[in-house]
Amino acid sequence: MTRLQYTGFVLPNNVTDVINNAVEVVTACKIFFAYNSPWWKTLNLRNVVTDLPNRQTIDFGTGANGKAVLLAGYGDMDITKYWHELQNRGNNISCSNANFCPSDQVVSHMNKLMAEEFNISLGVIPSPIDGAIIFWDAPPFHGAWESWRAGYDWGVISDAILKPMAGEDLYIATGAYGPLDSSQWIEMALRQADNVIDRYF
Repeated sequence: MTRLQYTGFVLPNNVTDVINNAVEVVTACKIFFAYNSPWWKTLNLRNVVTDLPNRQTIDFGTGANGKAVLLAGYGDMDITKYWHELQNRGNNISCSNANFCPSDQVVSHMNKLMAEEFNISLGVIPSPIDGAIIFWDAPPFHGAWESWRAGYDWGVISDAILKPMAGEDLYIATGAYGPLDSSQWIEMALRQADNVIDRYF
């Protein structure tokens, strides 16, 4: 979530409290590997949820180019720090997008986790021919989504935040303070923008 930057307005304390404390940013990361073939299909596995640090492994299918893609790991919160630490060690592997190449330490550790997760020998897992690691934990987003904290009323806040100051043309149309779990997705930001237009214009 990008923190609001505003000048010229002194927000009431209750509004400042909501902006700063009602929701918390949740960090996340995804780690993708590409292979010449979908080696995991012989294991009859497509999507796996685990308590290991890779958390989820998902078959992303085979593209028109014949390359098979596996979301080897998808985690959030403290797991993001875990993978960031491994990413900062070793050397990045060669990949098609230099901005997102995972480190050899990430690849090595992920292979060990998948061997345990799938109950197979480490030697069964081939080296990826491409890969990507993506983090949502730094500016400009600071996180992947927002989560409501205890003690805040979703319905009251999501309405009040649209126009936080009576008599001022200040509007906050963001999904971050949307009601229910739909606040986690871009659709809520669009809905809140529609709500501002419908209600005040």
